[in-house]
Amino acid sequence: MLKNIFLATFILFITACSTAPVPEPEREKPLPLKKPDIVTQTDTLAPPETKTLVSKQQDLEQDRLISYVNKDWARFIELTEWIWSFYSEEAQAALLQDSFEKLMQLEEIDLIQFTGQAEHPLQAWLWLVETQRQTGLNQKRALEDLSQITQGVSFNPQLINLLTDKIEQQLKTPEHIAVLVPLSGRLGVVGKQIRSGILKHYWHIQSSSKLRFYDTNQSDNLSALYQTALDKGATKIIGPLTRQEIEQLNQLAGPELIALNRIDDFASFHQLSLRSTNEVEQIIDHLETHCYQHVALVHSNLSSDNQMAQDLQASWKARQRFELTHHRYPQNSNNLRNELNKVLNIQHSLGRAGFLSRVIEQSIEHEPRSRQDLQAMVLIGDEQRIAIFQPHLDFYQLTLPVIGTSILTPSQLNHSEANRDLKNIQFPTYPATLVASPLNNSLEALGWDGFLLANHLHQLEKGMFIHGALGKHLLAMNNQIHTQLSWARYQSNGQLVSLHPQIANDFYSPRIAQPGITSEPNSEKIRQQLLDEINQFELFEQHAN
Repeated sequence: MLKNIFLATFILFITACSTAPVPEPEREKPLPLKKPDIVTQTDTLAPPETKTLVSKQQDLEQDRLISYVNKDWARFIELTEWIWSFYSEEAQAALLQDSFEKLMQLEEIDLIQFTGQAEHPLQAWLWLVETQRQTGLNQKRALEDLSQITQGVSFNPQLINLLTDKIEQQLKTPEHIAVLVPLSGRLGVVGKQIRSGILKHYWHIQSSSKLRFYDTNQSDNLSALYQTALDKGATKIIGPLTRQEIEQLNQLAGPELIALNRIDDFASFHQLSLRSTNEVEQIIDHLETHCYQHVALVHSNLSSDNQMAQDLQASWKARQRFELTHHRYPQNSNNLRNELNKVLNIQHSLGRAGFLSRVIEQSIEHEPRSRQDLQAMVLIGDEQRIAIFQPHLDFYQLTLPVIGTSILTPSQLNHSEANRDLKNIQFPTYPATLVASPLNNSLEALGWDGFLLANHLHQLEKGMFIHGALGKHLLAMNNQIHTQLSWARYQSNGQLVSLHPQIANDFYSPRIAQPGITSEPNSEKIRQQLLDEINQFELFEQHAN
C-alpha cells in the first residue's frame, strides 16, 4: 500500500518539473530593397545589394546618353558628375575625356546660350571648353585660372593637368631651323655677323633645336634652296637678307619663314627688320606722353632723313591740332648755326636789336633770344650731324628737350664711348645698346632675334610680345613683326643710359650657376667662350647641292 502511494507521488513530481513544448512561430518574409537615390563611393555594399547598384549605374549611364542625344547639356553634365563619383580612376579619366570631347562639339551660339548658370557644374565645363578657343601661353594661363575657381568639379585637376601638360609639351618641342644668309661674296661679312648672333643665342640658352646653315651666295636658284631646306625637315627658316631675294620667295614661302628684311608687297610669311616699322608712332607717343604740343622738326635733305620727316609730319598732323615747325637744311651746309637761327627765330631778335640801335643812333650790347613757345625739338640725323647742333644749343642756352631717332644708336652695342656732344638727347634705340650682352653690333642683334622668334613665334598671340635684342616684338596683322624700341638718353657727361631703367628690356640674362660653380663668369669671359663656340659650329654648316 505504502509502496503504491510512493510511486504515484514520484511520478507526479517528475511530471511537475518538465516544460511544456512551445509551438515555433512563422518566419517573416524579407522586405524588398529600395534603390538609393544617389550612390557614393563611401557606401558599404552588401552582396545582396550589388545587382541593384550596378543596375542603378546602368540607369544613370543610359540617362546620360539620352541627355546627350537630346542636347540637354545641363542634365548631361549633372549625370556625368554623379557617375564619376563611383568610377575607378581609369574609368573616371575615360568619362571626363568623353564628356570633354562631346562638349567641344558645341558651337559658339550654344556656349552663349548656356552662360549665366554659375551655380551649375555645366558653367565650369563651358569655361573649360572656352580655354580651348585659345592657344599657347594664353591657353595655359586660362587653364591655371580655371583650376583656381573650379574646385570640386570632376575635371579638376585630372583633365586640367592633362591639357596643361599637352600645351607645355607643344611649347617645348625643339625646332629644326634652317638659316638662309650669304656666307661668302659681297655680303658675306654681313651674313657671318647674323650667323654670329644666331649662334650666340643658341649657345646661351643651350638650345636643343637643330640648326642648318645655307649660303645663299652659293646658289643660283633661291626657291630651290628654300625647298631643299624644307625637304630636309626645316620647321622654321630664318632669312634671306636682301629685298630682292625675299621677293623671289613671296609666292612660295609660308608662315614658317622669318625674313630678315621687309618688302612692300603683301606676304604670308613673317618679316623682321633692323628698322622698326612704327618708329615714327613711337616718337609721337613719346612727345604726347610728355604733353609736348609745340615741336620743331629739323633734318637734312638726305632722302632717308627726308622720308622719315615726311612720315613723322603726316602722323603728327593726323593726331595733333598743333602745327609742327618743319625745317630742312642742305646736307652739305657749312653754317648750321644759321639753319638753327631760322628754326628759333633768332633773326627776329637780331632785327629788333638792330632797329633799336638805329632809333637811339648808337650801338648796343645784345644777346639774341630764341622763341619761347617751343617745348621740344626733333632732330633727324646721324651722330656726326646731330653732334654739331649741341654747341649751338648751348650758345643760346636752350634747355628744351631734344629728341633724336634710332639712327643715333651706336654702331658698337653696349660698348660705345661717352659723347658729350650728344648730352641730354633722348632717342629710341635697341635694348642691346643698354643691356650688357655678348652682342657687338646690330646685325648680331638681328640674328639673335631671328633665332628667338624661330623658337617662340608659335607662342605669340594677339596682344602679347616677346623681349628681344632689337626691342619688344609683337605679331601684327599680315604676319608683320612690329618692334617696340627702348628709350635712351645721353647724360651731361656723355654717358648713354636708359631713359626708363625701371622698365628696361633685359633680353639677356647670364646663365644660372651650376652646382659646383662658385661664381658667375664675367662678361668678357662669356664673350670669349661664345666666340670659341662659334668657331666649332663651322662644322655644322651645310650647303645645298
